[in-house]
Amino acid sequence: ALGLAGVVVGVWMLVDHTFIVSLTQEESNYHAGLYIMIATGSLLLIVSFLGCCGAFRESQCMLVSFFSCLLVIVVAQIAAGAWLYTHRGEIEPLTKRAFAETIK
Repeated sequence: ALGLAGVVVGVWMLVDHTFIVSLTQEESNYHAGLYIMIATGSLLLIVSFLGCCGAFRESQCMLVSFFSCLLVIVVAQIAAGAWLYTHRGEIEPLTKRAFAETIK
């Protein structure tokens, strides 16, 4: 359900972006974020479907594929968190400036 929600919200914001784009100055960053949101939601949908079908059909191959996909996702999240932690000094000022510009 979360993957489907991500896809729906991403597509909706991509189609009707008048309000959000008025809040953000850079439209290219806005679109990049939406494409990432749609891709992530689609990936979650596919992986979830694989897990449900594997459990329903009791298919070891599908369940191993599901586990492998989940393992890759978890490792990617850990790597992203580690990268953000090591680069927090560079990212924090950028984030604060972006929030300040958005609030203005």
